Amino acid sequence: MKPVSGSTPSAVAQRRYQIPVINRLLVALAFALMLAPNVMAEERRQPLTIKPMEHADRDLPRRGQTMSQVEDRYGKPVERRGPVGEPPISRWKYPGFRVVFEGRHVIHTVVVPQRSE
Repeated sequence: MKPVSGSTPSAVAQRRYQIPVINRLLVALAFALMLAPNVMAEERRQPLTIKPMEHADRDLPRRGQTMSQVEDRYGKPVERRGPVGEPPISRWKYPGFRVVFEGRHVIHTVVVPQRSE
């Protein structure tokens, strides 16, 4: 490699490997945008998982009950979803809780926390 007239070989190599200012700004901007979703908005959510013992005394569908037993005991659900997939998974929505079925049997009951405004 021939040096550019009036420049030493080390100066040419130094210029070649310098990162232009615009590239540095783009890298800084990309990094800032990656962090932005965490900084921009604070969203407060309540998890649907509740400690099992908090609702131990509450009358809720139990694992293993059939769809007909749940409907006889708690009435028709507000909303039914499914079945979806294999094994078939269905969800029934009741005021205050959700029931998840695999096939025709209860596998989970989820208590929905009351919203505090």
